Amino acid sequence: MKKLISILCVFVLCVTCLAGCGEGSAKARAEKWNTLAENGVAEELASMYLYLNYICNWDDNRMQVNEKSVYIDPYTAAFHIINEDSAFYYAYEEGYFDALAEKINSLGDDYSIVAANVEKAKALSDKAFSALANREYTFSNETGKYTLNNSEEIKSEYNALYSEYIGWRDSQSL
Repeated sequence: MKKLISILCVFVLCVTCLAGCGEGSAKARAEKWNTLAENGVAEELASMYLYLNYICNWDDNRMQVNEKSVYIDPYTAAFHIINEDSAFYYAYEEGYFDALAEKINSLGDDYSIVAANVEKAKALSDKAFSALANREYTFSNETGKYTLNNSEEIKSEYNALYSEYIGWRDSQSL
């Protein structure tokens, strides 16, 4: 998956560069994105947003249980985050977001917006996980699902944060 993301990033960079090499700004933008791809940061940002999407939206996700689709419960959601062998443990580990922000900052001032986005992602992750860990959710017999009490707020923050990142990323292409 990481190689596929890298290949797609490089493809986008090539198309961007070919389409705008005559323009200094387009070439500079392509070089910025290429730096993120070459350093593995683009892949790490994609992984971070996969995790953040999960922690902020777990209550809308479904899984298969005995050939039946059911909403994920808070215990399963937490398991997928805190268990060392789970899909999202990498982002649960102490220092994950700080290390990513530091890696981005080491690339130069041109990436301060992205590093700030990662820092906001850390705060949102902490908020969403805290609500999950503190059992700030309710169960509805009507819908058959658990919902975080501040689910709409968390989802709105996630959408705004992701839009901010996508806006920056898109400003780096044509």
